[in-house]
Amino acid sequence: MAKWLKKSPVSSPPPAKKVKMTEEERRAADRAYELEKRSRHFIPDWKNGRSWLYYDEAKKMMYCLACIRFPEQVTTNNIMVRGCSIMKKQSITQHEKLTGHEFALRAWSRTQVSTF
Repeated sequence: MAKWLKKSPVSSPPPAKKVKMTEEERRAADRAYELEKRSRHFIPDWKNGRSWLYYDEAKKMMYCLACIRFPEQVTTNNIMVRGCSIMKKQSITQHEKLTGHEFALRAWSRTQVSTF
């Protein structure tokens, strides 16, 4: 390495220390970021392997076709029946774990016509 490429013996000042936020301050900052800066939208790849998932572009809502078709299997407050506007994959994965969804999905899959 050339002598002139070596670091100067003069050191730079240390980086400023981050001020620790309290848990309440961090949560408030996270909420503000979600509300003011974060832009969420439906990602079409979420539908891969989920034929029951429907996204209404006009309403910007996600729905579960299985739970809508077999409402007797699910609770009345099922967010994917009313329409889910929380565009997070977590909303879908939480819905998939519901017992009512599993029952509705089994019933719905029995009604689907095989394309083989």
